[in-house]
Amino acid sequence: MRIFCFVKEILYPEQIQEMTDEELYQKIVDGIHVNAYEEQEKHKVQFIGENKAENIEALLYYCPKCGGFETIYGEGDHIKCTACDLDAVYNNYGYIENAPFDRLDKWDEFQKEKLRSTDFESLDDDSVITTGDNWEVQLKDTKYKSNTLGNYVSTVTKSNLILKSEKDEIILPHSSITGTAIEGTCSIQLSIKDGRVYRLKNELKTNGLKTVNLISRLNNIPYKF
Repeated sequence: MRIFCFVKEILYPEQIQEMTDEELYQKIVDGIHVNAYEEQEKHKVQFIGENKAENIEALLYYCPKCGGFETIYGEGDHIKCTACDLDAVYNNYGYIENAPFDRLDKWDEFQKEKLRSTDFESLDDDSVITTGDNWEVQLKDTKYKSNTLGNYVSTVTKSNLILKSEKDEIILPHSSITGTAIEGTCSIQLSIKDGRVYRLKNELKTNGLKTVNLISRLNNIPYKF
């Protein structure tokens, strides 16, 4: 594997002092942003391996062929759909063959737009949109320590994220969630208005991206990821 890097811009202390936190944050985001496909167009590097599409459901949740929601899964080097005959191949260059999109970033933009255009407003407040099993839920205690509360089932409704275990139930209205983050591949961090911070950890096949983008959509705020 080859890694290319360079210094894009140097910020001096006097420049930083004149910037707001938001301006500095955006400057950092813009500075470290890389579109891997744009680089791949230039260098055409192969990533040879087996089962390249395994756990692709941690990223993809909408089928571009039939519109199925939560129907995508990986099998070996193939990306398939449980609701239609989609059978795409994830090749050694990171591109997709035999699918409406040849790149994962284009597929992701498609599914984000699908979320934007879905009429969730007409649903009842308690209508279930998606569920997930086996979330290990942690509540942040200090900057470096979290307390494990147990294993929970998650349910996203129009109004709430509901976490339910054998012992208790945590109801988080979407309007109370002020910040979301993806940790690792599919774990989630949620910041709540009252200062609580929850960490939801799960296995590779779980789509944390879908959950945080769905919360953003239901809150009518821009996606962060």
